[in-house]
Amino acid sequence: NLRLGYFSLLDQTAALPSSVTSDELVSWFANFLNWTTRPHVNEETLSGIFKLFRSHLRNVSGDQTQEYLSKAYGEYLFNLSTTSQDFPRFYDPGTRGEVFQFIMSLLRNAPDPSSAFTTILGLVSKHFSGIVPNKPWAFEDVEALALPENVRGFVGLINQGATCYMNSVLQQLYSVSEFRDAVLNDSAFGKSALLVELQEMFLEMSQQGGRYYNTKGFCNRLIDYGGAPINTSEQKDAREFLNLFIDRVSKAFLEVHGNDTTKSVILEDAQIFKDTFGGSFVNQVLCREDSSHVSERQENFFTVSVDIRNNSKLEDSLGFLIAKDDLSGQNQYECSFCAKRVDAFRRQCFGTLPRVLM
Repeated sequence: NLRLGYFSLLDQTAALPSSVTSDELVSWFANFLNWTTRPHVNEETLSGIFKLFRSHLRNVSGDQTQEYLSKAYGEYLFNLSTTSQDFPRFYDPGTRGEVFQFIMSLLRNAPDPSSAFTTILGLVSKHFSGIVPNKPWAFEDVEALALPENVRGFVGLINQGATCYMNSVLQQLYSVSEFRDAVLNDSAFGKSALLVELQEMFLEMSQQGGRYYNTKGFCNRLIDYGGAPINTSEQKDAREFLNLFIDRVSKAFLEVHGNDTTKSVILEDAQIFKDTFGGSFVNQVLCREDSSHVSERQENFFTVSVDIRNNSKLEDSLGFLIAKDDLSGQNQYECSFCAKRVDAFRRQCFGTLPRVLM
């Protein structure tokens, strides 16, 4: 309130302070236009700055008028960019109201009113020509503009009945930037209905103007091991869902990239998971009579299961995972090098680590 009061007081001044020229204010405002994207900028401050500048719009050139109109309407209020999927910069109704008033002041004070009106009419025409209601959008942005600053920037997923386990997994996968970028940037996804739904979901989750996304389309395309769409009213284990998700998305990924999945296919070769989550275990048996006698078998993985019982830290769980088992007595190991049964140790080690351990 103190900030708004200060800017309102400045707004009532009849002229600029003698030490500040109109050209200096215009130059300062041009720098301000590039400053507004910083995350710490409070929208009350932005509203006050627009109020201040609006009261001193004299001596703005025709080129500057065109630039300010384009930025105010095409970036701050509505995103008219053909290359960016970002939402408008300003969400707060008060700030947006100030920007609308700023546009009106630009039009009233323009050196060439006809040219200025032509510019704003062109922006409005471009805005509405880009709205093509060719499908019912699953993305909901109701009341999005009224969201407080501290919760803006994240899009939730609707619970379809009992799909909280699924939403949790999908949100965590989306939060891994390497995986998210791989999904959003793969043009081949258009060949698969499942991958299209996944890509659209991630795209809408990346937009910062909405509150939640309807996952119904994705649920209908994700087929369970019984050959039917997943049952959204049945609670499932998150790990089981993750395994199903990896299996189905891997197969679809390999198909759209030219692999014949009717034949034997190694799902671990699916780059979409392999590049980010792919790692390997080495299962070893070590002969206690001769330490050079080691039997090894490699096993690839995308996820690692750890025991959390009696383990307060992840490091403890991982230590338990790779702990040695004693093979002795009736459980002696048949050593092919020694050609007899011997006491041995069995253990599982990490062979290669993934970029992101899941």
